[in-house]
Amino acid sequence: MTVHPGAYASFVDDNAAPTCGPMNAYFQNTSLNAYAYAWDFGDGGLSNLVNPTHTYYNNNGYLDIYEVSLIAYNINGCNDTTTNTLFVYPLMNLDFAITASPGCAPLAVTMPYVTGVQNYQWDFGDGTTSSFAMPSHVFNNYTNSPQTYDVTLIGTSAFGCVDTATTQMIVYPNSVAQFSTSVISGCAPLQVDLTNLSINADSFTWNYGDGEVSQEAASLHGHLFVNNGSTPLVRTIALETQNQFGCSSSFSTNIQIYPQIEV
Repeated sequence: MTVHPGAYASFVDDNAAPTCGPMNAYFQNTSLNAYAYAWDFGDGGLSNLVNPTHTYYNNNGYLDIYEVSLIAYNINGCNDTTTNTLFVYPLMNLDFAITASPGCAPLAVTMPYVTGVQNYQWDFGDGTTSSFAMPSHVFNNYTNSPQTYDVTLIGTSAFGCVDTATTQMIVYPNSVAQFSTSVISGCAPLQVDLTNLSINADSFTWNYGDGEVSQEAASLHGHLFVNNGSTPLVRTIALETQNQFGCSSSFSTNIQIYPQIEV
């Protein structure tokens, strides 16, 4: 009776501590008295290499556990099997969008809730940051053209896996309605000259408070106020401006008109 020496299956992997998917696992074959090998990586992957590598993916959001088995064969047909357990943390795959973009400055935005993140590092692209989950931030634009900010989130999961995602915020310049008046009070009929000091404005709507309106775009124009009563009259002059991006602004001031002196 002939008794052949048996094969002894054994291996170690270089990923003793669980890591985040995609994880490249490196297997070192330490089998004895063997010449052929059959690997089963537990996720449907197979190999006949002596020291294989294998990439594990985990996109389900939970800890994955894989049973990795090795069958070692010797020339006499004897074989042996060994199994090790391997853990793979879920892939951190960040993605988010900001629905407030584009918008007019000053643009107040609350960052969206991003699932799967335990620690947050927000960078708003304007030199400010936050570690809150859903921080609020005001984006400004002091130029006369659209401003683009790269908003970046570096998120860390409960498993320590890290990912980075970036989206853009487009902030339009706001128009600034402003004007001055030649006088603030006087006797009727009172001629008031209006100097338009507005910034980043393309259209103008004037309301003189006496039932008259205009779209006067000149830098200087006048309006005549009357008071046919016997007591002082207050009129509110209001200006609303809008620019090419649809951003609007308003400004107003009061004019006091005294009754007309009858001679």
